[in-house]
Amino acid sequence: MISWFRNREQEWNYETQRQLGLARSSIVSVAKNYLEDGFEVVIDDAVFPNWAEVGIEHWTGELSPIEINLVVLIPNWDLVLKRNSQRQSDRKLSESTLRAIYDDMVGWRDKNYVAIIDSSNLTVSETVGEIYRVLMTNYG
Repeated sequence: MISWFRNREQEWNYETQRQLGLARSSIVSVAKNYLEDGFEVVIDDAVFPNWAEVGIEHWTGELSPIEINLVVLIPNWDLVLKRNSQRQSDRKLSESTLRAIYDDMVGWRDKNYVAIIDSSNLTVSETVGEIYRVLMTNYG
């Protein structure tokens, strides 16, 4: 459901947080339904190590006691810029916004409980394969 568009580069506020919370709560409900029926579940989200409002804590709290295995994709900075330049103009982010996101995401590298994948030189299929390999190696 799209009720309204909010530019991601505007300030974070109550409405932004409310809509994110509703989206995440809905995802939790769907994930639990699939888990209860025997499926493996992968949730694709951007979670930040140093920004509580969009951190992993929401997922760990809402999905408890289900174990979460966090895998973070961090391509190199030049590739982030290239990918952004290829987006449609209404989906592009300013370089300063990209830099803030990138710098915060790099903070995951300091966490020993997180699997990090440099997806810079991987296709989408290769990235999926690497995620699977990491999950099976570390948590399987």
